[in-house]
Amino acid sequence: FYGFGNGILFKALLQNKNHQHIVVFEKDIEIIWIMFHILDFSSELQSARLMILQTSSLDIEFFSNFCSSKPFFQFSRIYFLELMSHYYERFHEDILGLNKKLAENFKNSIVSYGNDSTDTLQGIEQFVYNLPQMITH
Repeated sequence: FYGFGNGILFKALLQNKNHQHIVVFEKDIEIIWIMFHILDFSSELQSARLMILQTSSLDIEFFSNFCSSKPFFQFSRIYFLELMSHYYERFHEDILGLNKKLAENFKNSIVSYGNDSTDTLQGIEQFVYNLPQMITH
């Protein structure tokens, strides 16, 4: 999710035991502070079911580690950055930049595991090309 302004929604979502991890990106540290002042997220943060990340403090190394770690890598194919309200539309440049970085790093993680369809097609093409030589020798 992008935006922590609706902390009550996250509190409600975390009541569902099927939601193992919720990751929230927030640009404004004051909104994070206000939500922590209103609601108690201590158990969710302690159990790592809720991760709140300030976008300005994230670097390339974070994105690489985050996108290749479990369980986030396993769900990379269904990744979607959801906005919490119309308020966050004013941060569209930040959101697009964050989304681009996440998508690129998920792609790099998938490719590094060799799960790219281009690699598979290239392997099949080379196998078919070399098949006559393998049969005759």
